[in-house]
Amino acid sequence: MLKLPVVGDQVPRRHDPFLRWLGTSILRNRGWTVHGELPNVPKLVVIAVPHTSNWDGLFAMSFVQAAQIRLSTMGKDSLFKNPLIGRFLRWLGLFPIDRSAPNGVVGQSIERLQAADKLWLMMAPEGTRGGADEWKTGFYRIASGAGVPIFSAALDYAKKQVVLMELFHPTGDLEADVQTLIRRFVDIEPRRPERLSGPLKALRQDKN
Repeated sequence: MLKLPVVGDQVPRRHDPFLRWLGTSILRNRGWTVHGELPNVPKLVVIAVPHTSNWDGLFAMSFVQAAQIRLSTMGKDSLFKNPLIGRFLRWLGLFPIDRSAPNGVVGQSIERLQAADKLWLMMAPEGTRGGADEWKTGFYRIASGAGVPIFSAALDYAKKQVVLMELFHPTGDLEADVQTLIRRFVDIEPRRPERLSGPLKALRQDKN
């Protein structure tokens, strides 16, 4: 039986009954459950790992809509030039990033987090579902620079669970902290294990 976690009053929210019904229906009909709790904090960086299949997006967004969480992510500023399209992208949760700006993607994202009352910024450390050699560290530098925690989530296909993990607070030691975060996902079973990113493949091989 699908039981959704409590969503606290500090979490950025959506209020769309249809999307809530749709997300809940998809998860319930496919036999997914949720393990863990959502943090009740207004600002953080969300990382979802591993990403090995297009199905990840469907089930992840089904959970987000079922829980009525408002996640934000970044998009190239050129996508927002058309007012109608720009309005739709903002409704989806995207905000424009000028990749040529002096402060770069990391700096602009930090500014967004610092200026917002509530903002959960979603990022993909692996950058691709095709088995990246290394994790990108922008998510860590943004969280550390903005002084916000990192929230880890995963899809475990063996258990059919949306796994919500405890908050992680950056210490300032990028290399050690990223390794700690990577280890959180070593027991998560992806849809396509052969497409795991390099760091997770190495840890699983060492464990076996």
